[in-house]
This record gives sequence, C-alpha cells and structure tokens, in this order.
Amino acid sequence: MQAEICRVLGHPRRIQILDLLAGGEKSTTQLLGALGVGKVNLSQHMALLKRAGLVETRHQGRTTSCRLTFTEVTDACRLIREVLAARLRRGTRLARSLGKNAAAQTFAR
Repeated sequence: MQAEICRVLGHPRRIQILDLLAGGEKSTTQLLGALGVGKVNLSQHMALLKRAGLVETRHQGRTTSCRLTFTEVTDACRLIREVLAARLRRGTRLARSLGKNAAAQTFAR
C-alpha cells in the first residue's frame, strides 16, 4: 500500500492537485482552471488519487467537489520537500568542495 501511494505521488500533476486541495475543497471546474488541463486528463489523475485513498469526491447536482481524504497528505508532501531541500543543499556543498579541490590541484601542478 505504501508503494502504491508513493507511485501515485510520483507525478508532478498529481502533486499539483494535492497542493491545490491542501487549501480546501475545490470543484473540478476550479481544478481544471488552476491546472490548465483537459477534463479527461484531470479525471485520470483523480482516479489514481482516489484509488490510493488520498482524495475523495462529492457530487452535488452537476458539480463535483474534491478534497483530501487525510490532511496528513499535506504533511507528507512538505516532509518530502524538506528532504529534497536538504539533498540540494548537500549537493551544493559537495559541488563547491569539488570545485575548490579541482582549483587547488590545478594550481599545484
């Protein structure tokens, strides 16, 4: 189940959808406008998010509203971003270190 959720989170458009829903329930019309995608594309992404249990929909007349099933999804996405930021910082430090070492070796010759 964890692997399924991680697989679903592995697409940028679905992360965008979750980010939008973190601000509260949205209609599919609002999501379409914010994402700039077609109905079929949104429907496919929503089906995967629903199957993974991350999003719920509610129908009222002709309007379909979407919301996060668990607010913890927002926390999980934030945590992943923090890990990515730490990884980038570490990579930047490593690149600087390698650059200094290469420069020192050039001058030593």
